[in-house]
Amino acid sequence: MTVKIGDSGEKVKEVQELLTKHGINVSVDGDFGPKTETAVKSFQQSRGLAIDGIVGLITMAHLRITGEKVNAKPSESKFHQDIISAMNKMGATIHQKDYHLNLIGLRKIPGSPNAFDDLLVSFYQKNGVTVLHEWPITADPGVYWLQHPERVDGTAILLPGYYPNCWKLGLHKGQYEALIQSNSATFKVWRDANRNRNIDYTGTIYDNVTGLNCHRAGKASVQVEKWSAACQVHAKEANFYEMMSLVHKQIDAGKETFDYTLLEWDGANIL
Repeated sequence: MTVKIGDSGEKVKEVQELLTKHGINVSVDGDFGPKTETAVKSFQQSRGLAIDGIVGLITMAHLRITGEKVNAKPSESKFHQDIISAMNKMGATIHQKDYHLNLIGLRKIPGSPNAFDDLLVSFYQKNGVTVLHEWPITADPGVYWLQHPERVDGTAILLPGYYPNCWKLGLHKGQYEALIQSNSATFKVWRDANRNRNIDYTGTIYDNVTGLNCHRAGKASVQVEKWSAACQVHAKEANFYEMMSLVHKQIDAGKETFDYTLLEWDGANIL
């Protein structure tokens, strides 16, 4: 689907309605004229997209994401405050420079190994304002890999902890840009070798895992299955590309590696 200047109808109206949800002033009249084109270009610029005024697949995906939370006073957000407190207890670095991302995984306890029931939180500074994003992910392997581990000692399960400079920009399995394990990264994992459907958050701790990346599932996946064998995986393609646009902004801001902090929570409170 492509919507551009000169078009009219319900698709144009949807684009205009989404633009207004992002705080961009535009008439919702179903006609894609010069003012709508200017509004689209403004939105594209704000998201680090190609500024052509045309609403294609990627621009539309970003328009449909309306979950960004901007907190001018993050101290008033208990959710944000609890995350910072937990990061401080782990000795995690909290980045304060513009577009230097703080990436935090919240593993749901108890959770389901085949559900995208975990959360990836990103917060960063932008002109003195804290911007907070929340995306559904899995922080656990899917049932397929629990029952069919690639190694005799079992499928890896990432331990909660702080992992500095663990990811860099690269190609996931040589296919598309993602956050891939950096050469110097050491992740700590349990290995679940009993081949049942349950995740065992216990046992011997290993630090010899490789290829533990942050990537995506399908366009809107509902079951993990083969999508994760230990990686941190976005449920929705559009959310993943939103994160990747921020990844490029951090690199442009001068920091090429990415930290990750994995915490546990019950869906409301950090444990």
